[in-house]
Amino acid sequence: MSAEPLRWGILGTGRIANDFAAALRTLPDANLVAVAARTLSSAKNFAEKHAVSRAYGTYEELVSQHDVDIVYIATFHPMHEEHVKLCCRAGKHILCEKPFAINAAQARRMVREVSKANVFCMEAIWTRFFPAFQEAADVVHSGKIGQVKSVFADFGFPYPPDATKAHFQPKMCGGALLDIGCYPLNASSFFLGYQPSATPPLPQGAALEASLEPDNSSKTGRPLASLVAVKATGSCDLGVDVVGSVALKYRYRGNSAHPGVCNEAVATVAYGWTGAMPERTTIVGESGRVTLESPAHCPTRVRIETSTGGRGAFEEVVKDHPLPARHSDYTGKDDLFFPNSEGLAYEASAVMQCIREGAKESTTMPLDETITVLDTMDQIRRQLGVRYSEDRPKVGLLPCTIQ
Repeated sequence: MSAEPLRWGILGTGRIANDFAAALRTLPDANLVAVAARTLSSAKNFAEKHAVSRAYGTYEELVSQHDVDIVYIATFHPMHEEHVKLCCRAGKHILCEKPFAINAAQARRMVREVSKANVFCMEAIWTRFFPAFQEAADVVHSGKIGQVKSVFADFGFPYPPDATKAHFQPKMCGGALLDIGCYPLNASSFFLGYQPSATPPLPQGAALEASLEPDNSSKTGRPLASLVAVKATGSCDLGVDVVGSVALKYRYRGNSAHPGVCNEAVATVAYGWTGAMPERTTIVGESGRVTLESPAHCPTRVRIETSTGGRGAFEEVVKDHPLPARHSDYTGKDDLFFPNSEGLAYEASAVMQCIREGAKESTTMPLDETITVLDTMDQIRRQLGVRYSEDRPKVGLLPCTIQ
Protein backbone atom coordinates (compact mmCIF):
# COMPACT_ATOMS: atom_id res chain seq x y z
CA MET A 1 0.00 0.00 0.00
CA SER A 2 1.46 3.36 -1.04
CA ALA A 3 1.98 6.09 1.54
CA GLU A 4 -0.38 9.06 1.65
CA PRO A 5 1.41 11.94 -0.08
CA LEU A 6 2.92 14.56 2.20
CA ARG A 7 1.78 18.08 1.35
CA TRP A 8 4.54 20.62 0.81
CA GLY A 9 4.61 24.39 0.87
CA ILE A 10 7.56 26.49 -0.32
CA LEU A 11 8.63 29.85 1.10
CA GLY A 12 10.53 31.76 -1.58
CA THR A 13 10.51 31.66 -5.37
CA GLY A 14 14.20 31.91 -6.26
CA ARG A 15 16.31 29.56 -8.35
CA ILE A 16 16.75 26.83 -5.73
CA ALA A 17 13.01 26.89 -5.02
CA ASN A 18 12.44 26.39 -8.76
CA ASP A 19 14.65 23.32 -8.88
CA PHE A 20 13.26 21.89 -5.66
CA ALA A 21 9.70 22.23 -6.96
CA ALA A 22 10.72 20.41 -10.15
CA ALA A 23 12.24 17.59 -8.09
CA LEU A 24 9.16 17.25 -5.88
CA ARG A 25 7.01 16.67 -8.95
CA THR A 26 8.92 13.46 -9.68
CA LEU A 27 7.93 11.96 -6.31
CA PRO A 28 4.59 10.14 -6.14
CA ASP A 29 4.43 10.52 -2.35
CA ALA A 30 4.89 14.31 -2.45
CA ASN A 31 2.30 16.95 -3.30
CA LEU A 32 3.34 20.58 -3.69
CA VAL A 33 0.19 22.48 -2.68
CA ALA A 34 1.27 26.04 -1.91
CA VAL A 35 3.95 28.66 -2.49
CA ALA A 36 4.53 32.05 -0.87
CA ALA A 37 6.71 35.00 -1.83
CA ARG A 38 7.23 38.61 -0.79
CA THR A 39 4.86 39.63 -3.59
CA LEU A 40 1.72 37.85 -4.74
CA SER A 41 2.68 38.27 -8.40
CA SER A 42 5.95 36.38 -7.88
CA ALA A 43 4.12 33.59 -6.07
CA LYS A 44 1.49 33.36 -8.81
CA ASN A 45 4.12 33.15 -11.57
CA PHE A 46 5.90 30.38 -9.68
CA ALA A 47 2.64 28.53 -9.06
CA GLU A 48 1.73 28.67 -12.74
CA LYS A 49 5.11 27.30 -13.82
CA HIS A 50 5.10 24.44 -11.29
CA ALA A 51 1.39 23.54 -11.30
CA VAL A 52 0.92 24.64 -7.69
CA SER A 53 -2.71 25.13 -6.75
CA ARG A 54 -2.34 28.07 -4.33
CA ALA A 55 -0.10 31.15 -4.18
CA TYR A 56 0.25 33.63 -1.31
CA GLY A 57 1.75 37.09 -1.02
CA THR A 58 2.80 36.60 2.60
CA TYR A 59 4.65 33.77 4.31
CA GLU A 60 2.22 33.85 7.25
CA GLU A 61 -0.68 32.92 4.98
CA LEU A 62 1.05 29.79 3.75
CA VAL A 63 2.04 28.39 7.14
CA SER A 64 -1.50 28.95 8.43
CA GLN A 65 -2.93 26.50 5.90
CA HIS A 66 -4.09 23.31 7.62
CA ASP A 67 -3.33 21.13 4.60
CA VAL A 68 0.41 21.96 4.50
CA ASP A 69 2.43 19.28 6.31
CA ILE A 70 5.99 20.46 5.64
CA VAL A 71 7.55 23.73 4.55
CA TYR A 72 10.68 24.11 2.46
CA ILE A 73 12.36 27.40 3.38
CA ALA A 74 14.17 28.81 0.35
CA THR A 75 14.38 32.46 1.35
CA PHE A 76 17.49 34.62 1.82
CA HIS A 77 19.93 33.68 4.61
CA PRO A 78 18.94 36.46 7.04
CA MET A 79 15.28 35.37 6.92
CA HIS A 80 15.82 31.77 7.96
CA GLU A 81 15.49 32.29 11.71
CA GLU A 82 12.24 34.22 11.35
CA HIS A 83 10.80 31.64 8.97
CA VAL A 84 11.82 28.61 11.01
CA LYS A 85 10.13 30.16 14.02
CA LEU A 86 7.07 30.98 11.91
CA CYS A 87 6.78 27.32 10.89
CA CYS A 88 7.29 26.19 14.48
CA ARG A 89 4.43 28.35 15.72
CA ALA A 90 2.21 26.82 13.04
CA GLY A 91 3.31 23.27 13.84
CA LYS A 92 4.80 22.62 10.40
CA HIS A 93 7.71 20.28 9.67
CA ILE A 94 10.73 22.10 8.23
CA LEU A 95 13.39 21.63 5.58
CA CYS A 96 15.52 24.79 5.64
CA GLU A 97 18.01 25.68 2.93
CA LYS A 98 21.66 26.11 3.79
CA PRO A 99 22.99 27.94 5.59
CA PHE A 100 20.46 27.01 8.28
CA ALA A 101 21.48 30.13 10.20
CA ILE A 102 24.00 32.97 10.01
CA ASN A 103 25.92 31.80 13.06
CA ALA A 104 25.84 29.08 15.69
CA ALA A 105 24.16 31.24 18.33
CA GLN A 106 21.27 31.89 15.99
CA ALA A 107 21.07 28.18 15.11
CA ARG A 108 20.88 27.25 18.79
CA ARG A 109 17.92 29.60 19.25
CA MET A 110 16.20 28.08 16.23
CA VAL A 111 16.76 24.51 17.41
CA ARG A 112 15.27 25.37 20.81
CA GLU A 113 12.12 26.57 19.05
CA VAL A 114 12.03 23.41 16.92
CA SER A 115 12.32 21.26 20.03
CA LYS A 116 9.47 23.09 21.76
CA ALA A 117 7.29 22.77 18.67
CA ASN A 118 8.03 19.02 18.41
CA VAL A 119 8.34 19.14 14.62
CA PHE A 120 10.84 17.63 12.21
CA CYS A 121 13.60 19.96 11.10
CA MET A 122 16.71 19.57 8.94
CA GLU A 123 19.21 21.76 7.15
CA ALA A 124 19.08 21.09 3.40
CA ILE A 125 22.57 19.68 2.86
CA TRP A 126 21.36 17.66 -0.13
CA THR A 127 24.80 16.22 -0.88
CA ARG A 128 24.49 13.58 1.84
CA PHE A 129 21.47 11.93 0.23
CA PHE A 130 22.98 11.22 -3.20
CA PRO A 131 23.54 7.49 -3.73
CA ALA A 132 27.18 8.16 -4.72
CA PHE A 133 27.79 9.96 -1.41
CA GLN A 134 26.07 7.22 0.54
CA GLU A 135 28.17 4.58 -1.18
CA ALA A 136 31.32 6.53 -0.26
CA ALA A 137 30.07 6.69 3.32
CA ASP A 138 29.40 2.95 3.40
CA VAL A 139 32.90 2.17 2.14
CA VAL A 140 34.60 4.56 4.57
CA HIS A 141 32.61 3.49 7.61
CA SER A 142 33.00 -0.19 6.80
CA GLY A 143 36.74 0.17 7.48
CA LYS A 144 37.69 -0.90 3.98
CA ILE A 145 40.22 1.94 3.63
CA GLY A 146 41.24 1.89 7.30
CA GLN A 147 41.01 4.79 9.70
CA VAL A 148 40.51 8.10 7.90
CA LYS A 149 43.62 10.26 8.13
CA SER A 150 42.82 13.16 5.81
CA VAL A 151 40.02 14.72 3.81
CA PHE A 152 40.52 17.07 0.86
CA ALA A 153 37.45 18.97 -0.32
CA ASP A 154 36.88 22.06 -2.45
CA PHE A 155 34.14 23.98 -4.25
CA GLY A 156 34.68 27.08 -6.34
CA PHE A 157 33.62 28.80 -9.54
CA PRO A 158 34.11 32.24 -11.12
CA TYR A 159 31.64 34.80 -9.77
CA PRO A 160 32.79 38.41 -10.29
CA PRO A 161 32.02 40.80 -7.42
CA ASP A 162 28.83 42.79 -7.95
CA ALA A 163 27.53 45.10 -5.23
CA THR A 164 23.98 44.86 -6.59
CA LYS A 165 23.79 41.13 -5.80
CA ALA A 166 22.85 39.78 -2.38
CA HIS A 167 25.83 37.40 -2.39
CA PHE A 168 28.16 40.42 -2.16
CA GLN A 169 26.19 42.45 0.39
CA PRO A 170 27.16 42.26 4.08
CA LYS A 171 23.63 43.30 5.05
CA MET A 172 22.38 40.14 3.31
CA CYS A 173 25.06 38.01 5.01
CA GLY A 174 26.76 37.45 1.69
CA GLY A 175 30.07 35.73 1.09
CA ALA A 176 31.37 32.49 -0.35
CA LEU A 177 31.72 30.70 2.99
CA LEU A 178 28.02 30.66 3.85
CA ASP A 179 27.02 30.09 0.24
CA ILE A 180 29.34 27.29 -0.91
CA GLY A 181 32.08 26.83 1.71
CA CYS A 182 29.53 24.97 3.80
CA TYR A 183 29.70 22.05 1.35
CA PRO A 184 33.35 21.02 1.76
CA LEU A 185 33.14 21.77 5.50
CA ASN A 186 30.16 19.45 5.77
CA ALA A 187 32.12 16.76 3.95
CA SER A 188 34.95 17.11 6.46
CA SER A 189 32.48 16.96 9.33
CA PHE A 190 30.74 13.89 7.95
CA PHE A 191 33.84 11.80 7.33
CA LEU A 192 35.86 12.87 10.36
CA GLY A 193 33.69 14.25 13.11
CA TYR A 194 31.93 17.11 14.78
CA GLN A 195 31.66 18.63 18.22
CA PRO A 196 28.21 17.97 19.71
CA SER A 197 26.17 21.07 20.48
CA ALA A 198 26.03 20.20 24.19
CA THR A 199 29.67 21.26 24.47
CA PRO A 200 30.75 24.93 24.56
CA PRO A 201 31.30 26.71 21.23
CA LEU A 202 34.79 26.65 19.83
CA PRO A 203 36.86 29.43 21.42
CA GLN A 204 38.22 32.39 19.50
CA GLY A 205 41.78 32.59 18.25
CA ALA A 206 43.88 31.81 15.25
CA ALA A 207 44.54 28.32 16.54
CA LEU A 208 42.19 26.12 18.49
CA GLU A 209 43.56 23.44 20.75
CA ALA A 210 41.26 21.46 22.99
CA SER A 211 40.70 17.95 24.25
CA LEU A 212 37.08 17.57 23.25
CA GLU A 213 36.05 13.94 23.32
CA PRO A 214 32.43 13.75 22.15
CA ASP A 215 30.68 10.42 21.90
CA ASN A 216 27.98 11.03 19.33
CA SER A 217 28.64 7.96 17.19
CA SER A 218 25.58 6.18 18.58
CA LYS A 219 23.35 8.95 17.22
CA THR A 220 24.73 8.98 13.68
CA GLY A 221 26.16 5.49 13.30
CA ARG A 222 29.50 7.07 12.38
CA PRO A 223 32.77 6.73 14.28
CA LEU A 224 33.73 10.31 14.97
CA ALA A 225 36.84 12.25 15.87
CA SER A 226 36.99 15.55 17.78
CA LEU A 227 37.71 18.81 15.96
CA VAL A 228 40.58 20.40 17.87
CA ALA A 229 42.02 23.10 15.58
CA VAL A 230 40.86 25.44 12.82
CA LYS A 231 43.12 27.78 10.83
CA ALA A 232 41.81 29.87 7.94
CA THR A 233 43.06 32.38 5.43
CA GLY A 234 41.34 34.09 2.53
CA SER A 235 40.45 37.27 0.69
CA CYS A 236 37.51 39.65 0.76
CA ASP A 237 35.83 42.09 -1.59
CA LEU A 238 32.91 44.48 -0.98
CA GLY A 239 32.98 43.50 2.68
CA VAL A 240 32.41 39.75 2.23
CA ASP A 241 34.74 36.79 1.80
CA VAL A 242 35.25 35.66 -1.80
CA VAL A 243 37.82 32.89 -1.39
CA GLY A 244 39.17 30.90 1.50
CA SER A 245 41.35 27.99 2.54
CA VAL A 246 40.90 26.18 5.84
CA ALA A 247 43.03 23.60 7.66
CA LEU A 248 41.27 21.51 10.31
CA LYS A 249 42.76 19.05 12.79
CA TYR A 250 40.85 16.21 14.42
CA ARG A 251 41.69 13.84 17.24
CA TYR A 252 40.21 10.37 17.55
CA ARG A 253 38.65 9.33 20.80
CA GLY A 254 40.17 6.68 23.03
CA ASN A 255 43.53 4.99 22.79
CA SER A 256 45.25 4.40 19.49
CA ALA A 257 47.48 1.57 18.41
CA HIS A 258 49.70 4.34 17.08
CA PRO A 259 49.96 7.04 19.78
CA GLY A 260 50.68 10.69 19.06
CA VAL A 261 50.10 12.18 15.65
CA CYS A 262 48.84 8.86 14.27
CA ASN A 263 45.77 9.24 16.45
CA GLU A 264 44.95 12.46 14.64
CA ALA A 265 43.59 13.40 11.23
CA VAL A 266 43.47 16.55 9.11
CA ALA A 267 41.18 18.11 6.54
CA THR A 268 42.00 20.71 3.90
CA VAL A 269 39.08 22.72 2.60
CA ALA A 270 39.03 25.38 -0.13
CA TYR A 271 36.14 27.40 -1.48
CA GLY A 272 35.57 30.56 -3.44
CA TRP A 273 34.31 32.60 -6.33
CA THR A 274 37.67 33.55 -7.84
CA GLY A 275 38.06 30.59 -10.21
CA ALA A 276 36.96 27.08 -11.11
CA MET A 277 38.20 24.59 -8.52
CA PRO A 278 38.35 20.84 -9.24
CA GLU A 279 35.40 20.25 -6.88
CA ARG A 280 36.28 16.82 -5.64
CA THR A 281 36.14 15.32 -2.18
CA THR A 282 38.79 12.71 -1.36
CA ILE A 283 38.81 10.71 1.86
CA VAL A 284 42.21 9.17 2.55
CA GLY A 285 42.53 6.21 4.88
CA GLU A 286 45.45 4.10 6.08
CA SER A 287 44.87 1.54 3.32
CA GLY A 288 43.05 3.32 0.54
CA ARG A 289 41.04 6.33 -0.54
CA VAL A 290 37.58 7.23 -1.78
CA THR A 291 36.90 10.12 -4.13
CA LEU A 292 33.61 11.79 -4.92
CA GLU A 293 34.23 13.06 -8.43
CA SER A 294 33.17 16.51 -9.62
CA PRO A 295 30.69 17.96 -8.88
CA ALA A 296 31.29 16.62 -5.37
CA HIS A 297 28.47 18.62 -3.78
CA CYS A 298 25.97 16.73 -5.98
CA PRO A 299 27.98 13.65 -7.01
CA THR A 300 27.07 10.86 -9.37
CA ARG A 301 30.45 9.07 -9.50
CA VAL A 302 32.54 7.56 -6.72
CA ARG A 303 36.06 6.21 -7.11
CA ILE A 304 37.22 3.57 -4.62
CA GLU A 305 40.94 2.75 -4.42
CA THR A 306 42.22 0.12 -2.02
CA SER A 307 45.90 -0.53 -1.43
CA THR A 308 47.39 -3.71 -2.86
CA GLY A 309 50.58 -3.47 -0.84
CA GLY A 310 53.12 -1.32 -2.63
CA ARG A 311 53.43 2.43 -2.60
CA GLY A 312 50.99 3.86 -5.11
CA ALA A 313 49.59 0.41 -5.91
CA PHE A 314 45.79 0.38 -5.78
CA GLU A 315 42.89 -1.68 -6.94
CA GLU A 316 40.41 0.80 -8.40
CA VAL A 317 36.66 0.56 -8.76
CA VAL A 318 34.58 3.38 -10.27
CA LYS A 319 30.83 3.39 -9.79
CA ASP A 320 28.29 5.66 -11.45
CA HIS A 321 24.90 6.54 -10.02
CA PRO A 322 22.69 8.14 -12.70
CA LEU A 323 20.39 10.96 -11.66
CA PRO A 324 16.65 10.40 -11.40
CA ALA A 325 14.65 11.33 -14.48
CA ARG A 326 13.22 14.83 -14.75
CA HIS A 327 9.50 15.46 -14.72
CA SER A 328 8.19 15.82 -18.28
CA ASP A 329 7.49 19.53 -17.75
CA TYR A 330 11.21 20.27 -17.28
CA THR A 331 12.97 18.92 -20.35
CA GLY A 332 14.47 22.20 -21.59
CA LYS A 333 18.08 23.11 -20.86
CA ASP A 334 16.97 26.29 -19.06
CA ASP A 335 14.22 24.71 -16.95
CA LEU A 336 16.61 23.95 -14.06
CA PHE A 337 19.23 26.33 -12.72
CA PHE A 338 21.72 24.16 -10.81
CA PRO A 339 23.82 21.15 -11.89
CA ASN A 340 22.34 17.78 -10.99
CA SER A 341 19.41 19.37 -9.19
CA GLU A 342 17.28 16.39 -10.15
CA GLY A 343 19.03 14.92 -7.10
CA LEU A 344 17.06 17.20 -4.78
CA ALA A 345 14.50 14.41 -4.95
CA TYR A 346 16.82 12.21 -2.84
CA GLU A 347 16.79 14.75 -0.02
CA ALA A 348 13.03 15.26 -0.18
CA SER A 349 12.40 11.49 -0.09
CA ALA A 350 14.65 11.08 2.94
CA VAL A 351 12.89 13.89 4.79
CA MET A 352 9.47 12.37 4.11
CA GLN A 353 10.64 8.98 5.32
CA CYS A 354 11.83 10.57 8.58
CA ILE A 355 8.49 12.29 9.08
CA ARG A 356 6.51 9.12 8.40
CA GLU A 357 8.66 7.27 10.92
CA GLY A 358 7.98 9.94 13.54
CA ALA A 359 11.58 11.23 13.65
CA LYS A 360 12.22 14.84 14.60
CA GLU A 361 15.59 15.04 12.86
CA SER A 362 17.72 13.10 10.42
CA THR A 363 20.62 10.96 11.62
CA THR A 364 22.28 11.70 8.26
CA MET A 365 22.12 15.47 8.83
CA PRO A 366 21.43 15.98 12.58
CA LEU A 367 20.77 19.40 14.02
CA ASP A 368 23.70 19.34 16.42
CA GLU A 369 26.01 18.81 13.47
CA THR A 370 24.42 21.79 11.74
CA ILE A 371 25.22 23.85 14.83
CA THR A 372 28.81 22.72 15.11
CA VAL A 373 29.57 23.28 11.42
CA LEU A 374 28.25 26.81 11.98
CA ASP A 375 30.55 27.04 15.03
CA THR A 376 33.42 26.23 12.69
CA MET A 377 32.26 28.79 10.14
CA ASP A 378 32.01 31.40 12.91
CA GLN A 379 35.65 30.69 13.75
CA ILE A 380 36.65 30.97 10.08
CA ARG A 381 34.89 34.31 9.75
CA ARG A 382 36.63 35.60 12.88
CA GLN A 383 39.97 34.76 11.33
CA LEU A 384 38.99 36.40 8.03
CA GLY A 385 37.50 39.43 9.77
CA VAL A 386 34.01 39.01 8.30
CA ARG A 387 31.21 40.40 10.46
CA TYR A 388 27.44 40.57 10.02
CA SER A 389 24.93 42.52 12.08
CA GLU A 390 23.50 39.15 13.18
CA ASP A 391 26.78 38.43 14.99
CA ARG A 392 26.11 41.01 17.70
CA PRO A 393 26.68 40.90 20.63
CA LYS A 394 29.55 38.52 19.79
CA VAL A 395 32.96 40.04 20.46
CA GLY A 396 36.16 39.70 18.53
CA LEU A 397 34.60 40.31 15.12
CA LEU A 398 35.84 43.21 13.01
CA PRO A 399 34.85 44.41 9.54
CA CYS A 400 36.45 42.42 6.74
CA THR A 401 39.99 43.75 6.36
CA ILE A 402 41.78 41.09 4.30
CA GLN A 403 42.29 42.29 0.74
